[in-house]
Amino acid sequence: MERSVAQASKPNLQRKDKTSLRDFLNVIFRHKRKICIFFVVVVLAVTIWTYLTAKVYQSNAKILILIGRESVSVDPSVVGPTTGLTQSRENQVNSELVIIRSRILAEKVVDKIGVENFFKKPGETPSPSPSAGGGNQAEGGVLVSLDLTPGLTLREKAINHFMKNLYVEVERKSHIINLNYDGFDPQVAQNALNSLLDFYLQYHITVHRTQVSPQFFEDQAKNLTKTLNGKEEELEKMQNEFGLFSVLDQKKELIAAIAGLQAEISGATSEIRSSQARIASLQMLLKGTGPVRMNGLQSLPLRLETETYQSIHAQIQGDLSSGTFFQLQIANEITRQESLAARVNSLNEELAGRRQELATLASREILLQRLQREVEILNGEYREYRNGLQRAKISTALDIDSISNVSIVQRATAPIGPIRPKKIFNILMGILCGLLGGILLAFFIEYIDDSMKTNTEITKRLNLPVLASLGSLRVPAKFDALQDTGKETQEPSRYTGIEDKLIPLYHNLSSELLEERKGKTIQFIGCNPGEGASTLIREFAKLTALRFHKKTLLLDINVKKATQCKYFGIEAEKGIKEAIDEGADLQNALNQVGDSSLYISQISLSASPSALLDSPEFNERFKELKDDFDYIFIDSPPSVTSPDGMALCRKVDGAVIVIEAEKTRWQVVANLIETIKKQQGVIFGSVLNKMQFHIPRFIYKRLL
Repeated sequence: MERSVAQASKPNLQRKDKTSLRDFLNVIFRHKRKICIFFVVVVLAVTIWTYLTAKVYQSNAKILILIGRESVSVDPSVVGPTTGLTQSRENQVNSELVIIRSRILAEKVVDKIGVENFFKKPGETPSPSPSAGGGNQAEGGVLVSLDLTPGLTLREKAINHFMKNLYVEVERKSHIINLNYDGFDPQVAQNALNSLLDFYLQYHITVHRTQVSPQFFEDQAKNLTKTLNGKEEELEKMQNEFGLFSVLDQKKELIAAIAGLQAEISGATSEIRSSQARIASLQMLLKGTGPVRMNGLQSLPLRLETETYQSIHAQIQGDLSSGTFFQLQIANEITRQESLAARVNSLNEELAGRRQELATLASREILLQRLQREVEILNGEYREYRNGLQRAKISTALDIDSISNVSIVQRATAPIGPIRPKKIFNILMGILCGLLGGILLAFFIEYIDDSMKTNTEITKRLNLPVLASLGSLRVPAKFDALQDTGKETQEPSRYTGIEDKLIPLYHNLSSELLEERKGKTIQFIGCNPGEGASTLIREFAKLTALRFHKKTLLLDINVKKATQCKYFGIEAEKGIKEAIDEGADLQNALNQVGDSSLYISQISLSASPSALLDSPEFNERFKELKDDFDYIFIDSPPSVTSPDGMALCRKVDGAVIVIEAEKTRWQVVANLIETIKKQQGVIFGSVLNKMQFHIPRFIYKRLL
């Protein structure tokens, strides 16, 4: 049987599990009502909001930031060395943006225009404008209409409103600033923006105003003049007193004199050493003999001219024997040496004096340089203060005349028409958002929906064969009596459509499942009420009996809601339970439908059949019914409302689970399958009932 069930559902198992255009359209058309409702609600909401919301008017102005004194990174009035650095133009423009957006300017604009004027609409008469601190006046109507945040005064709310609707931005690749203000009244918007421009120009001059007054520079310059004069007099006095008019030349002269003295001392010292050497040589000759003396005399370092030597040679030769010559020479050398020593001493004294003069000159030079440096510093400071005085006077004059580097290119314009709401744009966006939102909503609902919709979902989630997929069975509300005349039906035009839908189910059950196992009893059971299980089994029983001429018993065990006998217009006198309890023949509990081979019976007319279904008497009588009928179809109550169907599932040959498409959740079906398996029942498969084909036929044909 399991092999036959698998074969019966084989086409469903071979279907590829992938999303196609058909699946997409199926979701769209399945939830078309939700999409339409969402679309209509969104479009209506956007349209109503567009036409009810207050109109907003925009005024525009432009200002140009030029290069001026505000561009200098150091204030021109600050004393000291100013650098050539300037602010980046981008930083300067951004600084002006911050100033324009400052709250202090917004407060001034609100106080000038009037608090109530910011909330009035065109044509309305504004209330008297409260004062700067009168924020608690007349708040009722405006607050209610605008739904403003409670806890703030009306003035604070007007300031916040102005700042929120003021848009300031820099024109790309330029130094022009665009100012836009959105207001409810065009005239108020223009006046507010013009007031902002006027207050900004004043505040800009105040922010960049000179930090020090000209009087400060003038006082400082006078003080420096007195100090500078004193230092200059001191410098002049020192130069006159010490003759320090050309210190460099004086130093050069002293250094040259010292160098000359040092050279003379060095020469005299060398001569003294030579004299000492000659004296030593003469003393050695004086101690020797005649020839030696002569030889020694010839070897004296004294270099006499040849003529002198020849003239005195005879005299010297005569004095050599007595030694008078050498004594005379020694005495001369000693006298000469003493003269040289005295000269060296005199030169040293003069050298010391020159050095002292040089040291004194150096110390006086340091004092002179210090005084000159102080005078130079005072001169520099004096010039700075004089320049600062001139700049301060110029800056003050510019401030007085309200001259700055800000130029108004365009004053606030008068709005021609409202910029918001953009009716056509809003409605088009509402249509687009409604359509896309509805589609997204449909797919979201589809994503969270756990109901079974297709055969593939049943096979994939539950591993359960699908015996047939049926649409809604449109059957007459009341049964018309039919007789089995050997023909298919007495009114084929009425039932042919239903039969065509049920024939695949009949073939799957009878030709393969039942004949292989000799099965005769089939239980149809659903999970929830309203899934169409009773209608399905009734029409299937009619098909089996009237078209295929099988003796068929339709057994209704739904005691609480027995509908089968009522549909066929049969008043049941007894049920199976009552017949067994009375010991009567079961034929008394069977009700034939006309002259056909279809019989209807109820398990019980009133009491619950739970105890009966487990009794041996029922098993024996139920076996008799199996032998008497070709097929027994059991209409069971939904599993969530009654356990009677579960008590009977192990006594039948197999069960068919009826699943309502797009309603029955797979978790509920899985729980029913688990319960049947616990009762040792057999499941033939499932029937997907009440399938809906949402895609229109003319579109569906083009998707094939």
